Amino acid sequence: MLSKSAYLILGLVQKESLNPYEIIKQLEVFQIKNWYPIANSTVYATIKTLRKQELVKGYSVKDSNAPERTVYEITEKGKIELQKKVKECIENISYDTVWFSIALLFLGIFDYKDIVLMCNERKKLLLKYRNGLSNQIEKLRSRGVKQIEILSVLHNLKIIEAELSIVEEIERGCYNATT
Repeated sequence: MLSKSAYLILGLVQKESLNPYEIIKQLEVFQIKNWYPIANSTVYATIKTLRKQELVKGYSVKDSNAPERTVYEITEKGKIELQKKVKECIENISYDTVWFSIALLFLGIFDYKDIVLMCNERKKLLLKYRNGLSNQIEKLRSRGVKQIEILSVLHNLKIIEAELSIVEEIERGCYNATT
């Protein structure tokens, strides 16, 4: 099973071969540290783990006068693992929204038709969760529970509604694998 850090790094090296420093720079470009705290040391440790698991492979590169550096690329085994993880994170619900956020970063590894199918599965679950949470809130209110005590359930409902709006945008074709 991939950790969040491994999932992120595997997705980044799937797009292009990168060394750990370049991976850290990509994390900065996407401002990932704003929603998932990943230390630079974690990047280096995770690359080693991914290499041991044969999900990435490294090779040395020498550019003119610069020192030799190791660049990593995803292996076939890594591509399969990444696809499984993205699919799993799209088709299943977790209140830990980081998993879904990472999956959205790497949806482009699939054909648009497959993306829509996965999103349809997620939408069914999201609608079920939304209805359940809405009913729960109404029951709590009818029992006289104070609004402040309902906020955690309301928070979860808002997460579900936000994800539902993203999935619906994908279904409408607002985002596709080539844009």
